[in-house]
Amino acid sequence: MDIEQLLPEAKERIKEKAMLDGKYRDLCEQVSTKGTVDKNFTLSDGLLCWKNRIYVPEGLRQRVIQSEHDSKVAGHFGRERTVELLSRNFYWTNMERDVRKYCSECDNCQRTKTPRHAKHGLLHPLELAFKPWTHISTDFITDLPESEGATIILVVVDRFTKMAHFIPLKKKDSPTVARA
Repeated sequence: MDIEQLLPEAKERIKEKAMLDGKYRDLCEQVSTKGTVDKNFTLSDGLLCWKNRIYVPEGLRQRVIQSEHDSKVAGHFGRERTVELLSRNFYWTNMERDVRKYCSECDNCQRTKTPRHAKHGLLHPLELAFKPWTHISTDFITDLPESEGATIILVVVDRFTKMAHFIPLKKKDSPTVARA
């Protein structure tokens, strides 16, 4: 995109925000006086450019990312596509980092993102118990108020009769308890 193709309102908005950005003003000064700045920077129609791409001031970066990322026709582009679209016409340092942050915070993208993990496995029911105490289940009840030194209860349930045993444990007696 040439600077001439920009709408006059967009040029004015960039110039407005540029005057509020100290770094942008310093770069413009260095370029206009041929100071020690990157030779890829140029001034075109009052706008700072880097390799013929518009250098975006700090205050407009979010809006520029939004304009390229949120397409009313095509939906929300991903991170790579947004960076590619932006780098055609615009430049600023750490552009990829800013796009990554914007995409990770985009509510629409997070809701409609395609899962990239393997499909979940099928559920397999537990084998049926055929006589008492052949199949049991266990669980811990933790972080209870102390009673006779015990703060944990080990629960053992027979799956056939549903009989339960509650065994009080002291914290030092108990094996490492995984917390969910």
